[in-house]
Amino acid sequence: MIDWEKRYLVMKLHTAGHILDYAMMKIYGRLVETVDAYHGPPEAYLVYKLSQPPEASQLESIANEVVDAGINVVVKFVPRDMLEKVTYNAPNLSRLPLLGEYRIVEIEGINSMPCSGTHVKNTREVGRIKILGVTNEIEGVKVKYSVY
Repeated sequence: MIDWEKRYLVMKLHTAGHILDYAMMKIYGRLVETVDAYHGPPEAYLVYKLSQPPEASQLESIANEVVDAGINVVVKFVPRDMLEKVTYNAPNLSRLPLLGEYRIVEIEGINSMPCSGTHVKNTREVGRIKILGVTNEIEGVKVKYSVY
């Protein structure tokens, strides 16, 4: 039996991760590669390939603007030859395995990227994104976050 409460939390956290990728892009003025991520309890986080951490309050503010906008989250499947035409604001494309078809998750107007995780249907479902900490790690900058 599926634990729906936990599953829905993971869906919200995973969507929040995509939103945080966008917020990082807004802060740094470019795509910021992720080197590690976990979008579930007990501690969701993203590790970005950076040497300078962002201001947590700025990151949280930009992310919650996206949440408040109530933007649709759409899943589609595209063949490999269409990947570059349908993705945007998507870090890490160079690390993708060669497949015949990719599952794309798009937050309309924010980002569209290959992803196999579960997501909510609208950014308002995420609730509020809370940045729990931003720390320098060996691999880069770790952003711990939650939703409520």
